[in-house]
Amino acid sequence: MDWIKDDLPKYPVDKVVVFVAALIPGAAALLIFQSAHPGTFAWFFALGFLGYRTKVTLIVIAAFVIGYSLSKWFGMVLGMIGGAIGGSLKVVLPSSLAVAPWRDPRWRLALSRYLGAQAPQNMELITQDIYDQKLQIINLKPAPQQASATIDLKIERIETELNDSVWSRWYAQFHAAVHTQRLGDWTRQVQHGLDLNLQTAALVILIAAIWVPAIRQWWLMLLAFGWVAACVLQFWGELVVYTKHWTINEQIKYFLEAPPL
Repeated sequence: MDWIKDDLPKYPVDKVVVFVAALIPGAAALLIFQSAHPGTFAWFFALGFLGYRTKVTLIVIAAFVIGYSLSKWFGMVLGMIGGAIGGSLKVVLPSSLAVAPWRDPRWRLALSRYLGAQAPQNMELITQDIYDQKLQIINLKPAPQQASATIDLKIERIETELNDSVWSRWYAQFHAAVHTQRLGDWTRQVQHGLDLNLQTAALVILIAAIWVPAIRQWWLMLLAFGWVAACVLQFWGELVVYTKHWTINEQIKYFLEAPPL
């Protein structure tokens, strides 16, 4: 996976495609309006004080403004829903387990190479099991030594927990960056833009079908339901990827390819 690489020949293409794709839900909204009010387009094109090209231009502009507004609103709603669900899911993630992505030795080694002098000390977390085992060994020592050894063990445990939290914050930072930059690839960006606008158009059609019987065609409803279902599955898939926290391989690849800080 490329990490934010400039590709000048392709960069304008993805932006233009995503921008122009807003015409899809806008055109769907205008056609729904035409179905609800037959003759609207015929009346508009019959106006004598506007030229044909001007009329077409105005329709395209209206479709773009409407479509962009609808897709923008739909994307914001999905973002808010994803943020709310993702936040609640991350609260219950078993981050305190011994098996955690930021404790992977390969990842820590790669991150240490990338951060250089800024890298935290590589300390092994003293879990409850390890703590209990060390405490049992301390209890075998003479009584005068047990108190000081127990205090040292508790201090050591606190230090490893603080160190572990530093590693976890670095992991969370790059995990979020990897998740975001998955859409940075121009092909993914184009696909995401087209999908979002097609899904917005499908949602508009399904909602409008409640009040506009003319668009209740089986093939149109099938397509609309399909795109809405795809939206739900895609949304859930992105949410699962984000909340699973397992982006070790992508991060290691970036750390090894990028120059050290």
